[in-house]
Parts: sequence; C-alpha cells; structure tokens
Amino acid sequence: MKVSLLVVLYLVVMSTSIAFGEDHSESVPKNLSLQLHTLTKRIDGFLLTYIVKSTLQNNPDAVREMFPTISQVFEHTQTESELQVGLYSDTLVIRHRELSRKIITESKQVINENRSELTKYDVFSYYGAKYAIVSRSPTSHFVYKCDKPCAYLRPVYPFSPVDSIDLVFLAGIDPTSLDDYKVERVEDLGEQWIIYGSGSPSIRWKIHFRKSDGLPTFCEFGRPTFTKIVKVSKTTRLRGQAFPAEVTIEEITRNSKTGQIFSRYVCKYTLKSKDNYNGEIEIPLGTSIADYRLMDYADFVKLYSSTQLGGGEQAVIYPWSGRLLSEAELQQLAYQQGHLIPPDAPARRYSLWMFLPAVILFGLAGYLYYRQKRK
Repeated sequence: MKVSLLVVLYLVVMSTSIAFGEDHSESVPKNLSLQLHTLTKRIDGFLLTYIVKSTLQNNPDAVREMFPTISQVFEHTQTESELQVGLYSDTLVIRHRELSRKIITESKQVINENRSELTKYDVFSYYGAKYAIVSRSPTSHFVYKCDKPCAYLRPVYPFSPVDSIDLVFLAGIDPTSLDDYKVERVEDLGEQWIIYGSGSPSIRWKIHFRKSDGLPTFCEFGRPTFTKIVKVSKTTRLRGQAFPAEVTIEEITRNSKTGQIFSRYVCKYTLKSKDNYNGEIEIPLGTSIADYRLMDYADFVKLYSSTQLGGGEQAVIYPWSGRLLSEAELQQLAYQQGHLIPPDAPARRYSLWMFLPAVILFGLAGYLYYRQKRK
C-alpha cells in the first residue's frame, strides 16, 4: 500500500523540483534586491522547528488511469510530522520525521500509524559550501561535491519533504538566486512587489513580497499539469524583523491528457520553536556513507539522473565516524577498495629489482635444463 502513496508523492515533488544557483538580481530593483539578500540573515544561526500537518486527497479513478498497474490507491491520507530547518553561513540543514499517519483506502479501510515514539529523522539533508550529505534512509547517506554552495543547487533527493520554493518561505532563501528561475519582470503595487518569472520545463511563477521589509507573503507557480499556491497567514519576529510563522501550501496535480485533477495536497507549517545552530552535522555513528566526492558535480548529476545512484563501483563506502574523510583519505580508501580509483592517483612505480626473483628462477631453470641435456 505504501508504494501507491510514494508514487503520487514522487510525481508531486518531481513536478516541483526547482534548482538553486544563478543570480538574477540584476533584473530586480536595487532596493528589493537588497531586501531579498537579507532574508536568510534573519534565521542565520537558528534551527527552526515546524509542526507540519498535511492532507493528501487522491481521485482513485484518475490515478488508475495514469498508473494502471497500481494495486491499491490511498484515497485520503492525513499526516503529522516535524520539520527542522537550520542555517549557518553557507550551510543549510533539513531534518524531517513523521509523527503519525492516518490512511483511508479506496475500500474505506482505515489504517492508523503512530510513530511519535521514533526519535530518528527519516530524512536528513545537509547542504554545505563544498559538499552535500543526503539520506537515502536513516542508516544510509550519500555525499557529493558541489561547484558552488550546495544550497543554491538542485536538491537531488526526490522524496525531500520540502522543495526549493518552500524554502523561500521556511528558510528565507532568495528566489532570484534559484537556478532555472528567470526573472521576467517586477511589478510595483505600492505596498508590495510582485516578481514574475519562468523556468524549465514550462514553469510559470510569481511571488509577492511586502515592500516594507521584503517578507514573502504569497506564491503561485506551476506547469500545465501542476499548480502550487503558498500563503503566509501568520508572522513572527526574528532579529527584530518579520518572518513567516504559519505557511500553508496547496498543490494540485492533473492528468496530462485530460486535465482531470487526480491529487490535491494541502500542508500547513506552524513554527514551534527556534534554537541556536552552529552548522554541526549530526549523524549517528556507524551510518553507511556512499561518498561521491571524487566525481565532479556535473558527472554526479548525470549519474543521479540515470537512476544508478547507490554506491557500487561509483562510490567509496565507509561508516560514519563523526566526520567525512579528507580528500587524501578518500583517495586512499578508493584505491584500497579497488573501485573509483582517483584520476590523479599516482601511478605505481616499477623497479628492476621487482623482476630479479623471476630472472633468477628462469636462469636456474635454464641452467638445469642445459646440464640435463649434456648428460
């Protein structure tokens, strides 16, 4: 039964996978640009904890039309979870754990799952200045190298609890720094700015910002088969400036052929608490690490896009000991494991002395053969 829910969630998240990166602030008025660049400063050094309540309503007939092989469709799912978002300098950390879930199947069977006793986070993402660590499961993480601060690149994990546009509201990310986000125009409506833009593939978006302090208040974006609406209903103050305290997100997914709605997802984030954060990486000792940092970022993205991610011949595998291996240690371990030998690894040096035993052996064999033949 979990497979059908994951398929729907995967489609929703993949439909909204927007990347970070290129700075388009030149297209934005200077005073608005300055406000946007200070958004992350409002929570820099903080770890924010949100209580998340969500509802996913599926249309079984529409889902089956798109996915005929699905054995059972979850008609209605209610979930409560905890989300933590922390920033420190160029570091962004995201942690998520599910607390409870109530599922109603299309046959009206009710399934209740209480997970509040679990303390481990089922999703962990750490986006640093030079590398990112992303969880595949609570006991398995992978690491990749970035060619710019990782928080401004495409999140590579398809089941992340939040996507890039959510982080504009939950973590103060400047939307004009998002890669593939082309700012087309900015509208001045007196008390607010509206930034209009586009993205690939076929994405249209607009975000409202309050003129007095640059606070994002509303967003609408999507493509022909997907629409997302983000609204801020309550605010709080961090470092003396306004910041969203309650954010509601609604996502609607449609059949690409008929336009029929097959899922509606509504999620409310309520800020519960804030704590200090110093950029520390908290991963349980012994967690399996698949380290791809010997690959360039572009090569890693190609590997991920080909769905071949998972270690094997492409990654260096080792248990988490409280830190990542240094580059020299990673190269040495890669050589020892016999796969992913670094291209700059020193070539093995051969000496004539290495061949001396073989020369002596063949010489002795030849001498004995010669003596035997003379007899």
